[in-house]
Amino acid sequence: KILTDSKATKSDIEAQIQEWLPRRVTKESTVFVYYAGHGAPGSGGKEAFIVPYEGNPDYPSQLYPLERLYEALNRLPARHVIVMLDSCFSGAKGRSVTGAGTRPIHISIENPVLASGKVAVLAAAEGSQVSSDDDKVQHGLFTYYLLRGLRGEADSDGKGVVELGELYRYVRSNVAVRASREMNRDQTPILLPAATGERLKIPLARTR
Repeated sequence: KILTDSKATKSDIEAQIQEWLPRRVTKESTVFVYYAGHGAPGSGGKEAFIVPYEGNPDYPSQLYPLERLYEALNRLPARHVIVMLDSCFSGAKGRSVTGAGTRPIHISIENPVLASGKVAVLAAAEGSQVSSDDDKVQHGLFTYYLLRGLRGEADSDGKGVVELGELYRYVRSNVAVRASREMNRDQTPILLPAATGERLKIPLARTR
């Protein structure tokens, strides 16, 4: 299911996550949720929201809480749930100054729901950094390497399957180097919660 522009309103997102998706997931499913766009902080910076098409960060009622997203996904009977966020987690509280090619909102995506649930989150940057756009490829820098990795470049052991740990290491390395050398900024993708062992071996894509 793809939601873009005017089809990605708050009510659209809620309907697909909370009503459409649960009817199509089984205990054998692997669920992927990809979001590219703005994030926003709540009052005090303790809550985090994604900003729908019509959303205004000044009005929390128009935003979709990340915690609600995580809770809805954790309730699914799926075997694995992978969330990929190409959103900006940087900027200053109050007035912020941002450069060209950034999605300027400051949020934190860490959440207690993630610690005990089945959801793994691969995010474009740490909380104090910007999520860069790359005009050359018409993608976010994170998304560009995410796609290349899923198509096979992240298959470091050559087994024909891209695993979560492989994709994370590939994206983290390439994004960090490119952002530093070409954009003169720090951008380090993160994986939450800190995955170890079998979770890192979750298969995401076959390359042959």
